[in-house]
Amino acid sequence: QRLRAQEVANMVWSIATLSFPNSSPLLQQVLSGAERHIPHFEPQHLANITWSLATLQASEHSSLFTSLTSAASRRVDDLEPRHLAALLWSSGQLSFFPTSAAATTPPAATTTTTT
Repeated sequence: QRLRAQEVANMVWSIATLSFPNSSPLLQQVLSGAERHIPHFEPQHLANITWSLATLQASEHSSLFTSLTSAASRRVDDLEPRHLAALLWSSGQLSFFPTSAAATTPPAATTTTTT
């Protein structure tokens, strides 16, 4: 039986809260199916899973973390301050600071003409 999005988020949160090791087969199995749920995650799910990954110091799941934070950035209007706080805290804990083309591309040079 396949887990639903909320069940995945709840399980990952529970595993982190109970301080399971990153190598836990249960954690690995739940996270292996998490990526396909990303389009269905609510903002709370995104915040809980990123918090969980950071709490577990699970930096080996950086591609999942990237996918989760990308999904959150696409839904920024739906995020409440508590979701943003969890996402930012998680990013800081894992020293994960994504860059985007907009963040790395310098602004266009402005020219001023004098007459």
